[in-house]
This record gives sequence, structure tokens and C-alpha cells, in this order.
Amino acid sequence: MKIKQWIGVLLCMLLCVGMLPTMAFAAEPTVSVWDGRTVATAYESGDGTEANPYEIATAEQFAYFAEQIEAGAGSDAYYILTSDIDMTAVSWEPICGLLDDYYDGNYFYGSFDGQGHCITYQISELSNVGAYSAVGLFGFAEGEILNLTVDGSISGVSRIEASWLGGICGLFAGNITNCVSSVDITIQEGNSNASFFGGMTGEVQAGVMQNCIYSGRMNLNFSTASGDLYAGGLSGSVYAGKINACKNEGNIAVEANRVYGNAGGITGMVYTGGSPIVSEIRYCYNEGAVTSSGNAGGIAGVVSAVLSNNQTGEATSGVYSCYSSAEIAGNGASGAISPSLSELNYAGEENGSANAIVENCYYTVGTDENGILSTDLADLFQKLCEISEEGIWIQDANGAPRLYWEFAVNPVPEAVFTATGDNSGTLSGVDTSMKYSIDGGNSWNDITGTTMEITGVTADNDVKVYQPGDRIDTLDSEIQTIDVTQAALPTVSSADCTTNEQNDGQITDVDATMEYKLSTSSEWTEITGTSVTGLVSGTYNVRVKANGTVLASAAATVTIGEHACAAQEGWNSDETSHWNTCECGEKLNEAAHTFEWVTDKEATATEAGSRHKECTVCGYEEAAVEIPATGTTDPSEPPTDTDKPSGDQTGDTTSPQTGDDSNIALWMALMLAAGAVLTGTAVYSRKRKYSR
Repeated sequence: MKIKQWIGVLLCMLLCVGMLPTMAFAAEPTVSVWDGRTVATAYESGDGTEANPYEIATAEQFAYFAEQIEAGAGSDAYYILTSDIDMTAVSWEPICGLLDDYYDGNYFYGSFDGQGHCITYQISELSNVGAYSAVGLFGFAEGEILNLTVDGSISGVSRIEASWLGGICGLFAGNITNCVSSVDITIQEGNSNASFFGGMTGEVQAGVMQNCIYSGRMNLNFSTASGDLYAGGLSGSVYAGKINACKNEGNIAVEANRVYGNAGGITGMVYTGGSPIVSEIRYCYNEGAVTSSGNAGGIAGVVSAVLSNNQTGEATSGVYSCYSSAEIAGNGASGAISPSLSELNYAGEENGSANAIVENCYYTVGTDENGILSTDLADLFQKLCEISEEGIWIQDANGAPRLYWEFAVNPVPEAVFTATGDNSGTLSGVDTSMKYSIDGGNSWNDITGTTMEITGVTADNDVKVYQPGDRIDTLDSEIQTIDVTQAALPTVSSADCTTNEQNDGQITDVDATMEYKLSTSSEWTEITGTSVTGLVSGTYNVRVKANGTVLASAAATVTIGEHACAAQEGWNSDETSHWNTCECGEKLNEAAHTFEWVTDKEATATEAGSRHKECTVCGYEEAAVEIPATGTTDPSEPPTDTDKPSGDQTGDTTSPQTGDDSNIALWMALMLAAGAVLTGTAVYSRKRKYSR
């Protein structure tokens, strides 16, 4: 719903109702400073579409943006801010600050994304201010503003009548997300008639303010003014809108001698003026002190619901699941949450109801019958978690409940795991602020350097890494899971040693993806071919090598046996010896020949015979030798000299040939003479013996 659709309703109810606040998000300055005069003639880039938004990179381009919006150009376009901007050279004139500008359509209702950057400005005087004005960086605006920080001050604005003033926008209908305002708002001797002041917006309506914070100071003094005044850390009032998960840490002080001031840490008033219009504050908390000459509340100055006499149904305003931890003081009514719940049903109960609600809200100091005292921070955190959406509240390092968006979530690590074994590897791309797990996240281990050797890794549990937050400024990162697998067990073969040196064993059926080692060794050796040769006998382990995030396989075991020589059938021999041979070539059972004569052919009287030496073990044969012919056919005739065997008779153990008897008489004479000599010698010896 656009602002102009609500203007009539708002103006007729200014004395009893209030409007909405706003918020913004701070960014670090890389500042482009405006000289107060120069205006760019174009944006840095872009065409204003969502896919290609206008880029505002300088202060001069932001001045051009303001000029274009007030001229009615690009009001519904998309914009991004790409640097911090300082516009403090002159007192800033709000973009579309007058109600006439709004009715003319010269106001912003597009999308403005600050991308975390900051715009600093100051308003010390206004040339166009008066009744129904809107004061801030923007005056009247709709659409969305996100990821923007605003800084600076608003002061010296004395005449604010039935108007809206806020750090980002005076009156805003739309969504404000992830924004921060630290704009100080100081009004001295102001003249106000039912106006709305907020650190983010004077009023937010028909939209949502979410994940925003006000950290400035608000000091309002309206000693001569009349009418109601609404002031809140985030918004002066909330009408037909919501403030969710926001925080105020700015101090708010309202002094109004003749004005009835309603001040709250989050908003001056939560208000609905019809059915089924709902206004609410949910999951917010306040740390800023609030003082007021009228009502003062830690969350809201007043919660008001009005059902008009021409309406039916339910009109509901509420504050839910919030807490305050600040000192609250009001000269009217004061409460740690909200001191005033106002329900006005002009339509009658038969037509509907007006509901002003404070529900499940807590405070740590002060009193409030609409809230619950809780001084134990851990208990408070637990209670808030029970009544809120999951993840809204985070307990900080001091035990206090805080909103999740207040913390920067640490980035997810980009660790690299390189496997080095079947259960080990190296973690790199890490630092000592991180932790790792190898058991599926059940336990976590410190990382001690930029690289780290780890063991115990399995494919079942992978490797997990995260960066813990300090819970002061940061939260834990998401967990990085590094998928780890393991190579399959290889199937390999082996061949035993084939020599007595026991050094020619082989492992086969392998390839270059594998490595091996003797089982007693601690070092693995890479395999470069399809086999490994020249191995000594023993037990070997073979595995597929680790590769990237793939662990080495389990080890296959092969045994290379020692060579045991065995004699092959048959003998080998040379002139002097014989032996058996092993298949490896080794000589076995080597020994000298054992010869005996073997007659090949008997000699006759007319023909020579032959014979040879033959080994009785291996059968080796020497060359045959001749047996001479006997020279006669009558055995009684003595042989002639030519009948003697010829050749070398070395080793001949046979008796002399008897076939030759030509000298038998000589043989007999010699034998008789020899016998006589022997007999004489014996007799002589006996005589000498007995003659002594």
C-alpha cells in the first residue's frame, strides 16, 4: 500500500496514534567527498534494471540521483552503491521532503542497495520544512532499501509540525533490511505538533523493517510545542507494518513541557487503526536508555489498537518475544517493555475487537507488569529460544542473547586434503583459527599451521573443517566437508626367485598407479611398469597409490619364495668328473669318475681286440684301447713278442697275458733261483738270532 493511501487516515488520527521506525546497516568508509556543488551528468554504469542496476560510485553521482528522483526520473529503478560517500559539505535537503513532491509522484519507490557502504550527511537547516514534511536522507519513499549504513547528524530543525523525521527516511512504506543508522538527532527548542522521530524512520508503514540497528543518540527538546510526539530508536511509529529482529543501542531522551511524548527503545508507538490491519514488533531488543517527560518503554512507548465505528473485525497491535536490558524512566508512565496498552473499539464488541498485546517479553532491570523479569542471562536466552523462530537468538561469549545477524558468520574454509597413505594426508589452505574432524564431527581437533599432516582418515567419515566464531563479533562458519574415497584393493601376482642368489623374484600384474614395499620396510617404492623385477625373496605389500582425495588402497600381500635347487634327470660329465644340473644351472652331486675296464672285443690270434674305461656312476666312457692279436690258434704255443698288448697300460690291474710260452724255461729257472735266495736269507737270519 502506498503512502498516499494512508495519508488521510494518518492525519485524522495524529493526536492518538503513531507511526513506524526505520533502520540501516553500516559499512566501512572508502569515501567519495562531495564539494556541495558539482552534480554528475550520469551514473557510473547500468540501465536501472534488476539485472543491470544503476551504479552510484561517487558523491557527485549520488547528488545526480537525488536530482533525478525529484525530477520524477528513475523513481522505480534499481540502484547499487559501490563506495562510501560524504555529503556533509552542505546541509542536505531530503530527497522528496515535501508532501506536494509526494503527491506529484516525485519520490523514490525503487530498490536501493547500499552493498554495505555508508552515506554520511548532515542537516543543520532546511529551506523546505513545515507541516507534513519528511526529513532524512530520503523524505518520503517506498520500495526497498537494503544493506545501507547512514551516519551524520540532524539538528537545527526547529519547526516540525505533523511531520516525520528519521535517519534514513522520514516516512517509508516498504521494506528496510540489513541497515544501520548512527545518525545523531538533536532538536532544541522545537515546535512540534504530533510528529514522529526515529533513528531509522519517522514512521514505517505497510512494510517490514528487519535486521537493523540504531546506534546514534536522540535528544529532543520541545519546550514550546504542543501535541503528541513519538520517538523510537528504530522508528517513531509502526503502522500497518512490522519490525522484526532489530536492535537499539542508542540513548533516547525526550523533553516536552507541553507535548505528551511517547518514547521507546524500538518505537514510540505500535499502532493499528483498522481491521484486518496488523502492526507488530517481534524478536527485538533494546540496550539504550530511554527517558521521556511522557511515556517511556524499553520496547514501545505505547501499544495502541483502534477499531473505528465504521469497521468490523479485529484490529491488532502487538509486541512479541522481545527483551530490554536498559534503564527506562518516564514522567508519565514507564515500563521495561511498554507502559501503555491502549484498546479503543468504537465499533462495538458486536462488530469486532481492538487488541493491544505484549506477549512473552522479558526485561533484566526495572519493572513492567506487561513483561517478565529475568536476571539470569542463560535462562533468558533459553526462554527466548523457546518462544522464537529457530536461529533468531544467539548466546554471545558473555552469555547474553543477541540476534543472529549481529554476528558476521565466518567464511566456509576452503581447505584442501591431499591423501598420502591409506589413512593419512595433508591439510592445506588452513590456519590456526580452524578445526578439523575425522570422525564425522563427533570430535574436533586444533589445526596448528597453514599445512598439517593428519592420520586416521577414512572414506566413511571424510574430512570436515570449520572456523569457530568468537561469539563476540563472529559465528562459526558452516562446516566444509571434503569427500574422501579409497582406492580398491589391487589383484597382483608374483614369481619366486630362480637362482641361489635369491634376487630375481618378480611382482606382476601391476601398473604405474601402484607402489610396493618389503613388508618389513617403512618406505614405499613407486612402480613404473607392468612388473617389478630383481626382488629378493620375502613378503611384499602392494597397493594403489594415494591420489588427491583418494586414499591409498589397502595392501595386497604377495610372497616371493626362495629358490631350492633340484637335480634334473640324467648326468653331465667331463674327463674327470660327473654331476647333475639344476634348472637354474647350478651343479649338483659333483664327483670324480669311478672307472672300470669294459672289453668291447676279445683279441684273437690274428685280430686285435679292444676295451675302454667306463664310469660306473654316470656311464662316462674313455676312448677304447687295442688288445693285440694273440698270434696263434694253439693255446699251448707261447706267444711271440709281437703278441703283447700295445698302448699305455697305466692302471691295468689284470694278469699278464699267458698265451706266449716261448721263454717258459727261462721263467722257471728264474723262479727257482729266487726261491733259493729267499730260503738262504731266512736260515741266516735264524742263526744270527740264536747266536747272540
